[in-house]
Amino acid sequence: MPDPRTTGLLGVVAVSLVLAGCTAERSPRECLVDFTRAIQDGDVATLFCISAGAAGAASLGDDPEMRRDGFRRWFEQELLVYEQARDEGEVELTGHGVRLTKLLALGRGTFYREVGRRGVGEGGVLLRTRLEMAYSQIDLSGLTPGTTFYVASAPIGRVVPVVVPAQAEEIRVEALETVMLDWTLLREEAADDCPSGLKVASVEPVAGSAQTRPLTWLF
Repeated sequence: MPDPRTTGLLGVVAVSLVLAGCTAERSPRECLVDFTRAIQDGDVATLFCISAGAAGAASLGDDPEMRRDGFRRWFEQELLVYEQARDEGEVELTGHGVRLTKLLALGRGTFYREVGRRGVGEGGVLLRTRLEMAYSQIDLSGLTPGTTFYVASAPIGRVVPVVVPAQAEEIRVEALETVMLDWTLLREEAADDCPSGLKVASVEPVAGSAQTRPLTWLF
């Protein structure tokens, strides 16, 4: 029979570990991953809590419910503006990162790695990442004629639409290959049922870092 004193101690340890897991803060890397995934998945609840300045923002409403609703409307407007601009071939980027995340398919197959880090403010972090696009690996076999897909180019914000032709054709595009991004993460206190921790304040392409390469697709 197990010693009840030992059993009780193990129970306390187990509860402590669970609580520690619940309160663990995101690492800078996890912050980026969760941020981009929330944008791609339309997970407004997560995006609200991981966007610096959103929780507790008086400009979004007088109470938590109003602020969340205001943030949701803002996010939906950002997506609408992005899609309209993408179709026109030029996306005007904002610091928040919704449009940039959609444009570069962050969280949807684009590979990026950290190449620099330094502290900012009180507990904040500035991360520099290098993105490597994977347009050459796109499987075109399942695309039907008339389907349009979009290729990011340079300068950042430029988009080239590619329409799958009905007959055999060669299409050449100057596609974005790599670009550096600077992410500013700020540490904020808990608010509006959002935990404290690092949150994304802005993401900006590094001037002059974009590189392109010519790609040819055979349809």
